[in-house]
Amino acid sequence: MLINNKIILVLSFAFLLVYACTDQKDIPVGPNTVDVHAVGWADKTSDNFHGDDIAAANYDMQSCQQCHGANYAGGLVESSCLTCHTQQNGPEACNTCHGTFAASASDITNSAPESGAHDLHLEYFGDPVVSCAGCHAIPETLNAVGHIDTATGAEVIITDTLATLTTDAGQLILQPAYNQTTNSCQNIYCHGGWKLPKSGSELSSFYTTDYMEGNFASPVWNDAGTATCGSCHGLPPKGHREVEPTSCGTCHNGVVDAEGKIIDATKHINGKVNVFGNEYDMF
Repeated sequence: MLINNKIILVLSFAFLLVYACTDQKDIPVGPNTVDVHAVGWADKTSDNFHGDDIAAANYDMQSCQQCHGANYAGGLVESSCLTCHTQQNGPEACNTCHGTFAASASDITNSAPESGAHDLHLEYFGDPVVSCAGCHAIPETLNAVGHIDTATGAEVIITDTLATLTTDAGQLILQPAYNQTTNSCQNIYCHGGWKLPKSGSELSSFYTTDYMEGNFASPVWNDAGTATCGSCHGLPPKGHREVEPTSCGTCHNGVVDAEGKIIDATKHINGKVNVFGNEYDMF
């Protein structure tokens, strides 16, 4: 009898354990996934778009790498950033921050901010690497020293060989600079920083003084009205025999047409004098 009672007691206890563990009201039920990011994180139209957060963090992407891997290919969460960031270097491509991230970085119109005269300069130079390097120090990597810092605005260091072109028989040595206060370039060949001595010209009869020279203009980066035709050099330039602006094409044929409009941009601001169908180095 004692044995039977023990058996009954054990069975009753086992039943209670099974019942307690199988009662669904006592089983915690959680979500199948964990949402680390807010809704709309990948939606560019959303207020929660991740690009805004990354920009606010001064483009520090180390937190992204913690989950998505050092190369952003998936990492611990097995979710690749490269699905959308298809350019070379993925999220660290230049045009993630400078231009349109979803477009090809090899297209110059996608390689720089839309602010100011970037598009005009890119179109003129044609090569984003060359044109960017002419005014900016190009970092080897996103996190290179001096690339991303707390200073307002981009550092502008003008080193382009055309911008620093020497004229006046080697006497006019330019030191181009960008004024962050006025947003303007100064002392630069591209905007009229040149002098051509009469003594070195084969066409001295076109001179009215000892020099022809540009206006040494200082165009404002975000004001196209400060860099119109005639801003960088007079029509005609200072020291040039007086002629009608519409007659420029008579001597500078191939560069401008009969109305004075530029028809070949490669012969304009190219470090050369183009006249009577010939091309000479600035002197």
